[in-house]
Amino acid sequence: MIPAGAAEGEICLFCDAKAATHTLKDQEFVYKDGGRAIVLHTKVPVVECSACGEAFNGEGAEEAQHAAVCAYLGRLTPAEIRGLRERLGLTQARLAELTQIGIASIKRWEAGNTIQNPSLDAKLRALDTGNAMPAHAKSGFRFQFEPRVEDVEASRRFSLRTDYSAYAEAA
Repeated sequence: MIPAGAAEGEICLFCDAKAATHTLKDQEFVYKDGGRAIVLHTKVPVVECSACGEAFNGEGAEEAQHAAVCAYLGRLTPAEIRGLRERLGLTQARLAELTQIGIASIKRWEAGNTIQNPSLDAKLRALDTGNAMPAHAKSGFRFQFEPRVEDVEASRRFSLRTDYSAYAEAA
């Protein structure tokens, strides 16, 4: 009997029997977050052979695990970053230019090779003014306070450069 969503009759990579099936299965894996080992769960494609009993992760398993890590960290997934860029009608190069984020970083994020840090994730989310992102993608970074008018004004007047004109007048 074939489980729901399974395709039967493909050739097994181990025994060459035409008995391999593709299914989605719940998988538990460990993600190391700093010094902690976090157990995450996700559904991944699995190939199982009824002739030899071998089973292995199918195509797309790494992407599913990467998406689970992004969800755990509260970051955009590669597909969400690519989708945002495409909705905005931007190339990777143009997105890099507009955001001052290196194009190599954008390429790595979209390919799923690395995960963006929280500040750059927030910068990408800020581009989504049309609120077209899925609800879970909006649940990442949030400001914890509303800036006060006096703080905003003070930040505009602030300068790291010392005004030496007062010293010159006194001399």
